[in-house]
Amino acid sequence: MPATRLGYSFEGWYTHKTEGTKITSESIITKETDHTLYARWKANVPKTLTNKLVAGGSHNLVVDERGNLWAWGNNNCGQLGDGTTDNSMVPIQIKQGTKFLLLVRLLVLLLL
Repeated sequence: MPATRLGYSFEGWYTHKTEGTKITSESIITKETDHTLYARWKANVPKTLTNKLVAGGSHNLVVDERGNLWAWGNNNCGQLGDGTTDNSMVPIQIKQGTKFLLLVRLLVLLLL
């Protein structure tokens, strides 16, 4: 089963979190002790994001030109909507395959 992560493309398995050697099906492992491999991911960020933006206290939501929802920022209470409580400093796509429409209600209070 291939590795998957919502909003990201899998780049491969590596010997270190940063840098390191990419492990492929042709790689020969000569280490006789246990070792850790690290999954490397690249965010699937759209080339352009529209100005349809909603900002929370420490997170943001954007609907792109195709109706896809992207979120980033603080996620300690699950406010990004990706089913986790992992913070993300890069936009991640929320509910792939679902199209979103941003509706904003503006309340104007007139003082007479």
